[in-house]
Amino acid sequence: MRFLIIFLPVALSFQHAVPSPPKRDQITKRRRFIGRGLAALASSGGVALSSDRANAFDPISFFAPYPAQAEGSSPIVYSDDSIMDKKEHGTTSIALDPSKLQYNVDPSLANKICSFNRHFAEPAGSFENNEAYMRAISNLKDGETLTFYDSVYNTPLFTAPVGRTKEEFLQESY
Repeated sequence: MRFLIIFLPVALSFQHAVPSPPKRDQITKRRRFIGRGLAALASSGGVALSSDRANAFDPISFFAPYPAQAEGSSPIVYSDDSIMDKKEHGTTSIALDPSKLQYNVDPSLANKICSFNRHFAEPAGSFENNEAYMRAISNLKDGETLTFYDSVYNTPLFTAPVGRTKEEFLQESY
């Protein structure tokens, strides 16, 4: 009986140390934070954390469970920070062509994000307010995909949704 009396208060005190599961909005905030970091990393071409490419950490492959490189796209370029040095048009050699933008994307915002931005990406959830984009996603039939292009050089970047439904793809986009 003494054993129970001594350890019961200790056991009860540990009950309060167990964290409760995160709430849905906390999960969404975490996903946004991770997504923004990955978007910034992807827009910079990725950064090798090792000078030895064979042993370099590939953050895109590590975090992206559905690698879906678009047909005809270029491989990921590993470089040091100089890849973001000032060029003819911000951090790119040419300006984007507004006529090549899809889904009624705002050319000034696209230009700012692609050529004059070293950190972050578009405002969180901005795709939700883009009716043309949301219509294109909702019109996808099972197994169909969309190809996403580099806004400056107009080269294919990735194809989605691959290995998941369009609903799962949209949920991951938050």
